[in-house]
Amino acid sequence: RWEWVEIIEPKTREHMYANLTTGECVWEPPPGVKIKQADNNQWWELFDQNTSRFYYY
Repeated sequence: RWEWVEIIEPKTREHMYANLTTGECVWEPPPGVKIKQADNNQWWELFDQNTSRFYYY
């Protein structure tokens, strides 16, 4: 199981790194940890406050 994943921001194409356990997001890869690299099958879970529902992008 991966603790850190690479995320590619869809508009700017910048890379960021998220910790799936703590929710921490950083711009530089944390040293000394394994990171699951992003691929073309990346999904984002987002929350719409107007409808109080999650959706996927």
